[in-house]
Amino acid sequence: MLPQSIIKLIKARYGKQQIYSSDCAPLANEIGLSETTMKRMLGLVGPESKERHRIPRSSTMEILAKWLGYSSQQALISDIGEQKISSEFTTFDIIDVSRLPEGSRVQLTYEPSRVVIMTYLGNCEFRIDNTKKSKLKEGDHLKVRHLIKGQELIAWDVIRDGANLGPFRGGKDGGLTSLKILELIK
Repeated sequence: MLPQSIIKLIKARYGKQQIYSSDCAPLANEIGLSETTMKRMLGLVGPESKERHRIPRSSTMEILAKWLGYSSQQALISDIGEQKISSEFTTFDIIDVSRLPEGSRVQLTYEPSRVVIMTYLGNCEFRIDNTKKSKLKEGDHLKVRHLIKGQELIAWDVIRDGANLGPFRGGKDGGLTSLKILELIK
């Protein structure tokens, strides 16, 4: 996956605030890369995939740099202040669940048009209050450590009607698009 600083440049050049899997074929075609390469570079492959963490080839980075208006890969890397593109410091729009007061209601969204409203019960557990187009259902309980805009919703357990459905991943294509603490219910 590319550093967020390069992904921001790609989004700006492509003219979209968010790029989804469905955008990768036309974007890859415009740049001159493969759709699979675009998905991998933008982090739109599963987090467990070895491909997600593969550093792009130098030839791929040269093509991308030129599409972004740079003379070379090195000019791009130098401009964003990186020596290598394997890691970066960044900021996150994050909700640290361990710091939420019990009874806090949280709304999150992810594509395509998913909305989830849930109440924090304590001990990293939420109860789903309302959903729109999500596989999560009203009354489900899920265990979540943190919520990060732009990253997937990862629940390590979902309990529905007393049955453990196992882990859940939401927002696999682009992560959470919004996070909002709505209110505290007493």
